[in-house]
Amino acid sequence: MANDTVSRSWFAVLPYPEKIYKGSPEEILEQMKQQWIGDNPLKKGHWAYCISKEGMPHVHMVLEGSVSMRFSAVRKCYGKAHLEPTRGSRKMVLQYIHKRGKFAEKGERVVCFVSYGNIEGNKTKTLINQNAILDRIEELIEDGKTPNEIMGEDIRLRKEETLVRKAFFAKRYRETPPYRKVTVVWHLGESGSGKTFSYTKLCESRGEEEIYFCAEYANKGVGAFDLYSGEKILFLDEIRSTSLPYETLLTLIGPYRTQIHCRYANAFALWEEVHICSILAPEDLYKGMVKSEERERDCIQQLLRRINKYVYHYKEGNKYKTVEVEAKRYTSYEELKYSVKKGNEFSYINETNTPFREEKDE
Repeated sequence: MANDTVSRSWFAVLPYPEKIYKGSPEEILEQMKQQWIGDNPLKKGHWAYCISKEGMPHVHMVLEGSVSMRFSAVRKCYGKAHLEPTRGSRKMVLQYIHKRGKFAEKGERVVCFVSYGNIEGNKTKTLINQNAILDRIEELIEDGKTPNEIMGEDIRLRKEETLVRKAFFAKRYRETPPYRKVTVVWHLGESGSGKTFSYTKLCESRGEEEIYFCAEYANKGVGAFDLYSGEKILFLDEIRSTSLPYETLLTLIGPYRTQIHCRYANAFALWEEVHICSILAPEDLYKGMVKSEERERDCIQQLLRRINKYVYHYKEGNKYKTVEVEAKRYTSYEELKYSVKKGNEFSYINETNTPFREEKDE
């Protein structure tokens, strides 16, 4: 093949990898992956260690980059491999490597495989018509991808955003029981006490991709969930009495698989955990949300019984601290603050290195 042949996706076969790499099949694939990715996280790849019917060990590979690559450049990485531009779609290539569907071969055995990123295959073969686009969306949804991940696969899928979201939530709706357990944590404390910083800590421990952060409640929250993609944790920041209607707040932290109004395509509440940050205790927020003449019907117990834990944030000098209280032990905000002054146990959020450090205590 000419050294100046260019492709964004290359298919390769390396026979007898043990002649070059050492270790088990899994270790060999890991070495080959690291050799390709190097310090360029934008590269992608899929490697499968196989043994043919005749007993020959070999590795099938799909090698991709963020831009088109010359044959000579790919050859430098795997000098002994047979290379050619990828001819099939992602689905076709993976079926061939793993010997599934029409590519099934008796005697060919896939020992193990490893991948990095989501390979795309030959895009001209993937999204050539509307049916192919729909098939691709369905495939990605069945693979467990979120709308954001799906639309990140190919810019042409963004024009199908409404379809992607509807299909995604239809699948997740079927998988989610009508009644599920939802853990609700109420973060309270004065302004500047580090409540929102708990979002950063949550991202570090649970992963940013698992958390939907919401801090915009214009028009009573209309549009606040337009970008929700099925994240497992909902983080409602700076909730005030004017942020949301009381019935909407109850719905968001309730256990039922309910529909959420969005401007373009409605979503469903699929989260399993909710964190609420407010300078107000729930009893004070309730008084601002519900008129006195309506409180007999919309009682505060509807809110309180949904809360599992309270986290009180406060400062002691330049240190940010917290006290956690189970809902059954919570009596009032004032009692919680009083217990801190008495010297009950607390835990540090951080020392002095936080984004909320202030020169003067509030």
